[in-house]
Amino acid sequence: MSEVTFLNAWYEILDSNDDSRALDLVTDDFEFSILYSGGPGVFTEFSGGRTTLEEFLKGRPKSERLHDVFAYQRMGNFETAFGRSTQGGSFEASFNATAQLDPVSNKARRLLICRTPAVEFSSNSVS
Repeated sequence: MSEVTFLNAWYEILDSNDDSRALDLVTDDFEFSILYSGGPGVFTEFSGGRTTLEEFLKGRPKSERLHDVFAYQRMGNFETAFGRSTQGGSFEASFNATAQLDPVSNKARRLLICRTPAVEFSSNSVS
């Protein structure tokens, strides 16, 4: 297993006041989907390329949503992470993220994130 690079930086940047720096972590042909569940039958999906990511980043709350990542793993050119997000210190959602990286630049070519408030993991459930 190799060192995780993209997802460490991704969540660190998303939790900062300058999340637009996340654009520096993706390739020109980047594609992504982020699926937000608001509970049974209620969901929102953000998907597209760099331009859509830029719009998504402009619309998200800065430093209000924080990510507590419980585990990262890298396998070849793929990285995965799971954890939870909080807002104002309260549980918001659990998430899984998977990125496919460019083997030369280590930037993300593809990113899939799914999150739901229906299942809550805690950090002490990871050994």
